[in-house]
Amino acid sequence: MTAPREAVFDPDQITAEWLGAVLADAGATTGELVGVHGTRIGAGKVGDNVRFSLEWSPPASGPSTVVGKFPSPDPMSRAAGAALGNYEREVRFYEVLADTVAVRAPHCYFGHLNEATGDFVLILEDLAPAEVGDQIAGCSIEQAAAAITELVALHAPRWGDERLAEHEAWLGPRLIGGGQALADAWHMMLPGFLQRYEGRFNDQAVAMANRFTETVDRWVTLSPGTPTVTHNDYRLDNILFGLDEDATTYAAVVDWQTVGVGPGIADVSYFVGAGLLPDVRRDVERDLVERYVMLLGATGVSTDAEEMWDAYRLTSPAGLVMAVFASTVVAPGERSDEMFLAMAERHALQMADLDVPSLLEAM
Repeated sequence: MTAPREAVFDPDQITAEWLGAVLADAGATTGELVGVHGTRIGAGKVGDNVRFSLEWSPPASGPSTVVGKFPSPDPMSRAAGAALGNYEREVRFYEVLADTVAVRAPHCYFGHLNEATGDFVLILEDLAPAEVGDQIAGCSIEQAAAAITELVALHAPRWGDERLAEHEAWLGPRLIGGGQALADAWHMMLPGFLQRYEGRFNDQAVAMANRFTETVDRWVTLSPGTPTVTHNDYRLDNILFGLDEDATTYAAVVDWQTVGVGPGIADVSYFVGAGLLPDVRRDVERDLVERYVMLLGATGVSTDAEEMWDAYRLTSPAGLVMAVFASTVVAPGERSDEMFLAMAERHALQMADLDVPSLLEAM
């Protein structure tokens, strides 16, 4: 990431002169940027993502496209993103953490956070032709395996690293180990969520959400497992899939607004619970957890498979909690409503299949 020059926080104000200078500072071009055209991409609710097509003189003297990330244009979502620290965390990830982990993520050419206003801008490598997953449609088992591989690349390098405490001000625990304030928010937000989706939310999922309420105060005190860097919103809309030269599926990870510190297995249960359709998940989730344990072991991180499975079960409510919270603090929309509903239902069914309430009640 280059040292900040004067930042531009509105994608409609990005000029060829400014963007060309940013890319030159980053060593990404030897030419002059003479044309730039922006097209909004993705389905993000808290951030505004724009792909910029670039015209160079001489031709091909710089990247053909880059992606810019900016605060949401919606006032409600923008205020939530700033207040919750999402914008700061994403900029800090590229400043502080990206080079210390092995996860496949876009290279950052430029990033800046206005600490007074909460505004931010990131100019990132465009990972096309890799394509973003679809949280509503779900993914294949092959894509799920690739996503687990990238989680190991994220978690293993900082596994149990006490130096992460140096960044506690912005990199604290998120959902897992979130404490009583998180439980209080659940009690406050769940009734509105259930009312909003009344008649659309699976009856078994409703029952599970209500039953979880009885143990949420206990759940928020847990942090099962060794802490590491965690994504905390590791789902298909934040993962791009492509094919390597040998036609093997790979995953790349974007949207680091929720990065934090916690047990790595929480990212696994979060992804598997919402990324796979329930019938598929039931057949393969134990295998995917075993894959995670095996790949961690290959990096030198030794874990106990049975303890990891129990931790997988204990962390599975995080996806339901995220769906309830996020649907409350961002602006409504047809696709986002469908996404939050799909996430909530799938995670609630995951909790039922894993008998999470009984596990919590017995603790």
